[in-house]
Amino acid sequence: MRRSTGDGDTFCARLGGHLLTLSSHTHGIVCARVSGGGSHLTTGELQQQFREMKNSDTRPKLLFHVSDAQRDGRRAGCAHVEVALLSTGTFSPRHVTVGRSYADFSRFHRRLKTEFGEELEGVEPPGPRLCGRGLAPQEYLSRAFAVCGHSPLFAQFLTERERAGAAALMRAGRYADALEHLGSVLAVHEKLLPWQRQTSTTAAVPALAAAAVCHRDLGRPREALAAARRALPPVRRYGMRRYRAPLLRLLVDWEHGAGRPAARLQEELTAAEDGRPASARSLKEVALEDLAD
Repeated sequence: MRRSTGDGDTFCARLGGHLLTLSSHTHGIVCARVSGGGSHLTTGELQQQFREMKNSDTRPKLLFHVSDAQRDGRRAGCAHVEVALLSTGTFSPRHVTVGRSYADFSRFHRRLKTEFGEELEGVEPPGPRLCGRGLAPQEYLSRAFAVCGHSPLFAQFLTERERAGAAALMRAGRYADALEHLGSVLAVHEKLLPWQRQTSTTAAVPALAAAAVCHRDLGRPREALAAARRALPPVRRYGMRRYRAPLLRLLVDWEHGAGRPAARLQEELTAAEDGRPASARSLKEVALEDLAD
């Protein structure tokens, strides 16, 4: 069933005894809500609904699907929700899920209020159900994103835990585990790219650089090269000088090790080091500093 309003469309469907409501807003945001039973939708079920929506509107949209709150046994009394991001319009079946607590939502909202003030009037952060305050998490994210989805604060909220976790794991030498966290970070930036093109592109550089380091130290030179090559264009384009020499050094070392000419890269590296190669920081040092920021 489809219902049109002044703000967009609402799509309703029954899935195995559960009611799925997809609200499509004029700002290109989609809010998903599941009623009845509290079970999770499968990716296939979500995909079917998105295909129907795509047929009627091909503009990119971002869907926030939030599961019911779970109690974190490691932190008594701390309720967490799982936030899944799926994009429509330019449809991709890949989705990313991150876990956030109600306290995380509250801190995020305070940051948004500092930057956007009255623009967020009537948009209150979600709280545990027993508190009886605020919007449901998925409605809050949808409404807040409609106002300030272009802000870097959104990407920070959806990646900060994963970035910090990756940095800690890298310091402990657990590179394979760190790559799992970095994969989530990069997937979030990919989802946000239509709304935060420069922000998401530059914000992904620390994760790409860290992934290059992890793959290199795990003995995966091809994967390290691929990550470094993805990071270098935005570094050049947006003048991210801290990353230029470390990335070029990794690429030059790879080309030399593979017995291939690297004269152009070497020339660019010499210019980037500005005559001070001995004092240059490593790619790992620069990436860790920004991941933990």
